[in-house]
Amino acid sequence: MRIFKAKKRDLKEISQIFREESSKSPYFQRWTEKTALEKIKKAFRNDDLYVIINNKIIGFIDCQKDRKKKQIYIDEFWLTKDFQGKGIGGRIMIFIEERYKRLGFNTITLMANRKARATEFYKKLKYKLKHEFLYMVKRLK
Repeated sequence: MRIFKAKKRDLKEISQIFREESSKSPYFQRWTEKTALEKIKKAFRNDDLYVIINNKIIGFIDCQKDRKKKQIYIDEFWLTKDFQGKGIGGRIMIFIEERYKRLGFNTITLMANRKARATEFYKKLKYKLKHEFLYMVKRLK
């Protein structure tokens, strides 16, 4: 398994992984091919977008930098189903933490769905729940 900065040629495959994995429980996100690709293209232009490769792309992580606050926000981190629960995610997070620490960043923030396995994954990596943030949604009818 290797991690590299994404290249333009990777974007379609990344967007397919994003669409497929984010559509599953508990997320149930509905992205069209076009909107998913637009989101990934924006991340490619503005953020540090990495691909995880094991003979082919098996996942990606999108890191948004706030240099002023010396903070990284992980906007998206997805692995294909066959590679979840195998320790790969932990190795990727260690890579990201070490990389950005060397670059002078001191905080990583992210959001995780309370019902997702990812919540326990991040807790194992010593990420703490911050109660000052409240995610609110209103459906417009």
